[in-house]
Amino acid sequence: FGWADYKFMVNAFLAVILIAPLMGILGTMAVNNKMAFFSDALGHSAFTACHNLTTVVLPEGLTVINSGTFDDCEKLSEIEIPSSVTEIGNSAFACCDSIVNIELPENLTTLGGKSFAACINLESIAIPDSVTTIGSGAFVNCPNLANITIGKGVSSIGSQAFAYNTKAVFNIDENNANYSSSTD
Repeated sequence: FGWADYKFMVNAFLAVILIAPLMGILGTMAVNNKMAFFSDALGHSAFTACHNLTTVVLPEGLTVINSGTFDDCEKLSEIEIPSSVTEIGNSAFACCDSIVNIELPENLTTLGGKSFAACINLESIAIPDSVTTIGSGAFVNCPNLANITIGKGVSSIGSQAFAYNTKAVFNIDENNANYSSSTD
């Protein structure tokens, strides 16, 4: 082979043969166990259907979790969302079967449509006072969602936001000017 006469090409070939598989193994371990991000927004559908992803730690400074970012990550069970996040996009965490509880950040203002749709094991959610909009179908078809707390800032709840959640019990902040809960 003519390329073998060039030291650079030989080194590149060895790197591909030896180092690439090692990086692949380490990368797979990072995806399967724990990931850390360093950006102010996560791309649309960036991790859709990463079926072995279990834990996500998002850094302070991140402001947007875009549409479909973690859609259908069925083993994702632990998520740390920093206080800097202000928007969770449409279907961002939809069909994440292993999420039982999630703490939403205090500066969050918008929950997109179907943002947590079909999270079948989600048991409770507390919508912070800073949230003004809950999108259509945001928590649709979460059959184990029993405890829903809605903060005082919510002024818009989209259609079917909590549909098909037969166990749902709502607790709406008494200072919410737009919605109220009643035991009557």
